[in-house]
Amino acid sequence: KSWKVVVILSNEFAKSEWCQWEVDVVQERRRRYGRDVFLLIMLKNIDSNHMTNQLRAILYSGPSLRYQTGVGEDLFWAVAIETLRKPLEHLPTALV
Repeated sequence: KSWKVVVILSNEFAKSEWCQWEVDVVQERRRRYGRDVFLLIMLKNIDSNHMTNQLRAILYSGPSLRYQTGVGEDLFWAVAIETLRKPLEHLPTALV
């Protein structure tokens, strides 16, 4: 089972209505389980025309990384893996 969400943020993602719905789902999970429930990875700067209030909210409310290639790539992946391995503050529970 996966409890964490990785959001890859790009202009294409920001423009998509479906992806905006996914951002709403991430926000709800963050409210329930804490800020470590997701990792935001920014591929490039987002055009301000596509930056919604929901995107701003997740950008400033949890861990985020800027994708790196070349010199910083190893560090990027090390931080991404460490962030995903970090335990959740509040584990999700299922009602039976």
